[in-house]
Amino acid sequence: MNIQPILLGALVLMLAACSKPEPVAEYPYQQGDAALKPVATVSGDVITRAEVDHALAFYSSNPFASSQEGKNNILNEMVEDQVFYKKAIENGFDKSPEFVINQRKLLAHEYKKYLQQKVGQASVITDYDIGRFYQDNIGQYTKPGMYRIAIYFRRANQEKPQYTLKQIADSVQYLESGLGFGKYALTSNHLKTNNRGGKLPWLTAESNVAGIPKTVIQTGESLEIGNVSDVIKTDAGHYLVRLMEKRDSQVTPLDAVKPVIREALLKKKKETQMQTYLQQAKDAYDIVIYEDNLTSTDASDKSHSFGPPGFPVK
Repeated sequence: MNIQPILLGALVLMLAACSKPEPVAEYPYQQGDAALKPVATVSGDVITRAEVDHALAFYSSNPFASSQEGKNNILNEMVEDQVFYKKAIENGFDKSPEFVINQRKLLAHEYKKYLQQKVGQASVITDYDIGRFYQDNIGQYTKPGMYRIAIYFRRANQEKPQYTLKQIADSVQYLESGLGFGKYALTSNHLKTNNRGGKLPWLTAESNVAGIPKTVIQTGESLEIGNVSDVIKTDAGHYLVRLMEKRDSQVTPLDAVKPVIREALLKKKKETQMQTYLQQAKDAYDIVIYEDNLTSTDASDKSHSFGPPGFPVK
C-alpha cells in the first residue's frame, strides 16, 4: 500500500484548516423575559419594562421618580419621544447624516462597553504572569542608591582667602558628617548653599545640579562617609566635596506591588484582546474605501450641523 498520497492529502487538509481565520468570539446581548414585557405601545411599537427601568435608574437620585406618578411621567415622556421618533422616520430624518452618525456611535459605544466587560470577565492573570513581569522589569521596582554631599566652592580669582582649601579640608574632618562644611561654608562662593553648610539635596548617580559640574557630583559618590575630596579644579574655580550620608538601592518586594502589576497586566490583556477582536471583525467584513468620493467631501456644506454629533439632554 502506497501511503505517500494519503500523507500528502492529510497535509493539504491540515494546511487548509490552518489557513482559515479564527472565528470572531461573539457576545450577544441578553435580557430576561421580564425585561421584555411591554408597558406601552405606540401603533405596535413596544416600550418595554427594561426601557423604563433604565430611565428610572437615570433618575434614581430623585425620590419622586420611583413613585407611581413619577413612573407615569417618565413613561409619558417616552411615549411622546416615540411619537416624535415615528414622525421623524416618516419624514426621512433617519437619513440625516447627524442621526446616522449618532446612531452608529451610540450603538458602537454600547457594544464596546459591553464587550470590554465580557472580555474582562474572561481575562485571567496568574501569579506566574505577575512574577515573570516583576523579574523582567525589576528596575521599575528598584529605588536607586542615593547619597548626600556638601560642597565648598572658591572662585579662581579670589585673593587672600581666610583659610586655604587644605585647612578647610583638614578642619571639617572633625565635624560630624551631617554638618557638611559647617561654619567654614560661610566663606564659600556658592551662594545657594554657603549658609547651610554647603549641603545639597539627596542625589543619585544620574542627578544634575544647575551650576555644579558633573565631575563634582560624581566625586562625592565615590567618597567614604565623612571624608573630603581632593581639590577639584574647574574653569570657574576650585571645589571641595564631602560625603554626608549614603543609602543603598532598595528593591520593593513583589507582594507590595502585586495588585498594581495585576491591574496593569489585566488592562494590557484586555486592550490586546479588544484589538484582536476588532481586527478579526474587520477581516470578516468587506470594507471598501471610495477615495474619489472622500476627496470631494466638503466641510463647508451649510446644510449640515456645525457642531459635533451629540444627543439632546434635558
